[in-house]
Amino acid sequence: SWIADLGSSLKVLNYGSTNFKGPIPTLPPGIEEFDCSYTLQAGPLPESIFEGLNNLRMLIMDGNKMDAAIPSTLANLPNLQFLYLREAGIKGDLTYMQGMPSIVEHLVDGNPDLTGPIPSFFGELTTLKSFSATDCGLVSAYICRTNHACISVL
Repeated sequence: SWIADLGSSLKVLNYGSTNFKGPIPTLPPGIEEFDCSYTLQAGPLPESIFEGLNNLRMLIMDGNKMDAAIPSTLANLPNLQFLYLREAGIKGDLTYMQGMPSIVEHLVDGNPDLTGPIPSFFGELTTLKSFSATDCGLVSAYICRTNHACISVL
């Protein structure tokens, strides 16, 4: 609970590969990079966790057991460019990505409970350069964007 008290001037918070445990804490509003990968963090992921984090550019939650769906508030973050959720216990589908204005790279490998088809709006994510979803429950898809870049998921 003390993390929220670190203040809005904190830009980078990395406690990856530690024994921190429990739910993801409320983050300081000025945070730009947050890494809690390979800790003992666990879900749920309420919408409120990501509200107002307009400066967040990088979010790394690999190797945790969220056992939760990604909240749609993540899509409203105007500067989120890098989102890493590999082996994080993510459930649901990829609808949380709809409207992500700045996403460049998103890796969700190793989340077998991430299911469903690749949504048609994927072709509209013009900033997306790298996406990986191996060992997930997603349905095969091949989508081409208007700039002729193609996304293939097998």
